[in-house]
Amino acid sequence: MRSLYLLFICMLWAAATFGQLEAEIAEEFRTLSEGSQSAFVMSLPTGDSKLVKKAWAKYSKKKFKKKAKYEKGEDRMFTDDARIKDMSTNTVDLYVRTVIVGEDSLEFVLWCNLGAVYLSGKEYPDRANLARGYMQEFASLIFLDILKAREKEEKAVLKLQEKEAKKQEKAIAKLAKKIEKYQEEIAKIEAKIGEVEEEKGKEEEVLLEQKSNIEGQEEEIKLLQKAIQLQKKK
Repeated sequence: MRSLYLLFICMLWAAATFGQLEAEIAEEFRTLSEGSQSAFVMSLPTGDSKLVKKAWAKYSKKKFKKKAKYEKGEDRMFTDDARIKDMSTNTVDLYVRTVIVGEDSLEFVLWCNLGAVYLSGKEYPDRANLARGYMQEFASLIFLDILKAREKEEKAVLKLQEKEAKKQEKAIAKLAKKIEKYQEEIAKIEAKIGEVEEEKGKEEEVLLEQKSNIEGQEEEIKLLQKAIQLQKKK
């Protein structure tokens, strides 16, 4: 199910990239050590030549029962004596070269040596269509590989973001605890202030009462002093 999902996404991605669901394949004359020969050329949306070559070696072994080998001196891959039904009754030699065009683009060039001649659409249209079919199939695998690589990258980014989010959550939780602690301390201080103010209020009431008593006593003293003065006059 997951493979079908990836293939579906791959098709959508290919459509967005090329404007269609198939890679454009052109037939051109490209130079080999044997000279300029008819070749099939398509653009792939990756600058990773190593990825493409590795994928072609795997595809060649599975499809043609022959593994493509890298010819270092020739800067190409070579599949020797591949048996391809409907392309030739004899074995076919396949040559592949990747040409970097940009950071996210390269050309995939395929030559099919039928023995006496190189395959071309002009001389062998049906066989040329067969070669194009193989290239389209291979392009789909490349699209899928690129998509998987991007999926892996996105998962890595997502994992990092989730990790950072967890750190943020922990930091926020820690701050929340600090705020809660501060709020508790503030509540305690406010309660203490309330108690002090209440005690102060009580003390003021006592002082007022004492002042009232003193004033009453002073008044009585004055009255007694007046009474004494009156007695002396008598």
